[in-house]
Amino acid sequence: MNNYFVIGNPISHSLSPLIHNHWFRKYRVDSNYEKRKLDEDDLKGFIEEVRRVSQINGANVTVPFKKKIIPFLDELTEISQRTLSVNTIYKEKGKLIGHNTDAKWANILYVGQIPEKDIQLIEKNTRLYNKVKRTIENSGNIEFNNELFTITKIR
Repeated sequence: MNNYFVIGNPISHSLSPLIHNHWFRKYRVDSNYEKRKLDEDDLKGFIEEVRRVSQINGANVTVPFKKKIIPFLDELTEISQRTLSVNTIYKEKGKLIGHNTDAKWANILYVGQIPEKDIQLIEKNTRLYNKVKRTIENSGNIEFNNELFTITKIR
């Protein structure tokens, strides 16, 4: 049996196991998908378990570990290197590879090149505005309408 996990904290709200296991059963795929709540101190041990247990074939990563998991992986795909974010871990030729499916349609956002009307729209949505502001301050990533934007230059 193949085993997959979604890791995060919090994780109890995740519907991923319900969805994946439904399709595994429907198409008679000998696999299981579970959620696992981890603390940051558990990441290294989890990755060691994935390496050691041949029946664990991969994992999805959610908040707050999309960046924190990176040092424990062997390689990153190009998109994960660009976004410095991993939401999928898979095994390939004995290595653990970090990938980012969130960023499939990633756009690079240069602060100072955002049209004024878009800034006004963002400011009207206080929650989004605060997220953008925090992201700019932290020089990290922001997800908006299922697209991942990376802040790469701040004026």
